[in-house]
Amino acid sequence: MAQALQTLVLVFAHSAPEEAAHKGWQHQGLAVHGSQQLAKGLLQHTLRQVKASGLPWQWLSTPQQQGHTFGQRLANAIERAWQQGYQQCIVVGSDCPTLQAAHLNRAHQLLQSHQAVLGPAKDGGTWLLAMRQSAYQRHAFVNVPWLGTQVAQHLAHILGTVAWLPQMHDVDHVQDLHALAQANQLPQGPMRALLLSLAASLRKPYALYGQHLPPLYLPLAPSLRGPPVALA
Repeated sequence: MAQALQTLVLVFAHSAPEEAAHKGWQHQGLAVHGSQQLAKGLLQHTLRQVKASGLPWQWLSTPQQQGHTFGQRLANAIERAWQQGYQQCIVVGSDCPTLQAAHLNRAHQLLQSHQAVLGPAKDGGTWLLAMRQSAYQRHAFVNVPWLGTQVAQHLAHILGTVAWLPQMHDVDHVQDLHALAQANQLPQGPMRALLLSLAASLRKPYALYGQHLPPLYLPLAPSLRGPPVALA
């Protein structure tokens, strides 16, 4: 198998309607239509970048995922890649609007000299998880506290030699839109225009001014965190 074909990019993500419902953005000040636009735009952006990387890829949406917990579902998806003959796997969700094809190619390159590569998210999770098959241990992987705030550190502890990509925002809550706009990290293109438009549409951009969020805007329960991402 050619070197490039040793690595599979796995998009482990809900469909857009499922993602909008799962994240609950409509309960955080974003209109239902805006929530659907956001989920659709993020998924389309992710798939564009994955295709542009030139690496083999697969998208496993919810009906294709097997297992009772997030850790089990993700582990089963990665093991499916091993069963298909891939020696390395790069996992991304669909909630990182700054993901670029260059990040995927860089992860692929770093796997030649490291057992794993992590793209840490601002909330303690990861926007990218890559590993060699030799670094994978199911028991340790399944038992990572995937819904916690130290996912990246737990993964670094169990995956051996780890290379790190830049820390970036993912979009779990509506205030993340403002954080992205403030950081000016969004690349030019349709994703930037969409997120800036949605951030401006929020009734009261509390996060932009550093104010405490009223109950309506508080993040939902940690169980609503998207994959992974957190890998979430």
